[in-house]
Amino acid sequence: METTQDPIGLVGVALDKRYVIESLVAAAGQSYVYRAHDSHDGQRVAVKVLRLQGQPPSEHGALVRRLYREASLLGAHRHPNLVPFVGVGVHHHGAQAHPYVVTKWIEGETLASQLDARMGRGGRT
Repeated sequence: METTQDPIGLVGVALDKRYVIESLVAAAGQSYVYRAHDSHDGQRVAVKVLRLQGQPPSEHGALVRRLYREASLLGAHRHPNLVPFVGVGVHHHGAQAHPYVVTKWIEGETLASQLDARMGRGGRT
């Protein structure tokens, strides 16, 4: 599933001069998820970028801490049911700061589409 619109303009950008954003694949909740490739080793990665726009500034600190906690937990654990952690950072784009977490890219269906299929809902649009 790919989304054509990129509301924060990261497609084509190299985060940390390393993770080259290829496309936006999801925009939901408090983050955007992009497909990218790691220019250091050529591997495909997923980049989860925190969506701070539209959030009250008073909540930005808590949202960033939650994202970094997620990165810390992923980095501290290795398990077949956890996506492997690759990196974390902040991309400055104009006046905006975009905190992000990088994980290995996993091909396949989303959990939501699998659940929809099992429950006979036919998927999301």
